[in-house]
Amino acid sequence: MRITPVPKGFNGPIFDRFVKELCGEMTRRDHDVRLVTASWGNVEVRAYEDLYYGGNIDGVVLTELHLDDPRPAQLQAIGVPFVAFGRPWGADGSQAYPWVDVDGAGGTEKAVDRCVQRGYRRIAYLGWERGSSVSDDRMAGWRRALDRHGLSAEVAALGEPGTVGSGRRLADRVLDDQADGFTPTALVCVSDAIAVGAMTAARARGLAIGRDVAVVGFDDTPIAAVVDPPLTTLSQPIEECARVAVRLLLDQPADGADVMPSQLLSPTLVVRGTTWPNWVRVINQQSRGIMTPEAEPAARSRRQLSPPVPRQPPDLST
Repeated sequence: MRITPVPKGFNGPIFDRFVKELCGEMTRRDHDVRLVTASWGNVEVRAYEDLYYGGNIDGVVLTELHLDDPRPAQLQAIGVPFVAFGRPWGADGSQAYPWVDVDGAGGTEKAVDRCVQRGYRRIAYLGWERGSSVSDDRMAGWRRALDRHGLSAEVAALGEPGTVGSGRRLADRVLDDQADGFTPTALVCVSDAIAVGAMTAARARGLAIGRDVAVVGFDDTPIAAVVDPPLTTLSQPIEECARVAVRLLLDQPADGADVMPSQLLSPTLVVRGTTWPNWVRVINQQSRGIMTPEAEPAARSRRQLSPPVPRQPPDLST
């Protein structure tokens, strides 16, 4: 498996979690993991070929797949077994190989559903530059959910890398857009870093996060639970992805005649304060602000309790 420097932003822990679980699962299967710092493209593939036919590895875990990535076809051509953490973006279907991925579109659909449930109707999307397979996939889920709810899917800001600063600039763009009177009341973001930047932009305009504007991130990175208010986001099943990747790699038929079914895993919506209007927001200190939909009726019932009756101090005059 090739490793690259951690990009700016909050997404480093995602890859860390994958590698940690991959190593643990490989150990349980009596295998080791070898990390390679090879370059992209042919250099990387040649490194895998040398390692495999030199008897140093039994297979390859490909990561960071991109649109029309040539590496799967190259590995197939030279007979090196592999599994991909990421689906074949842009492939015409002629390439059949094992992969595992997270359903980003399904995740943003859940985000939109949550916003609509809480009463937000003008829902924008903040994403990476067009052509980014992951961002385009998540934007497709946003559009699909808005269409299902009969809402407009006209406002989306795309462009910069996934940093907090770029999130603020993207949010500035959509929050200042008064065209047709459409000022978003909810921002569904491609990542937690973009979402935190969006929260900064909204707060700079005097908007109350969770009341005037909702914000939803993606990845459930550690920062999501400690910002104020805590960030509603999508948690990816990264550990499960690693376990599936090991199974797909090690349990492949020896003759390569049949490819094991690939798997698209569903992320989980973690509901926190950025999608709760202030008057219904309940902070659970033990769970660091996490509130599940099942807990909402109990939270509402607590708000309906009668106010406490003040106690009279004791009479000390006697």
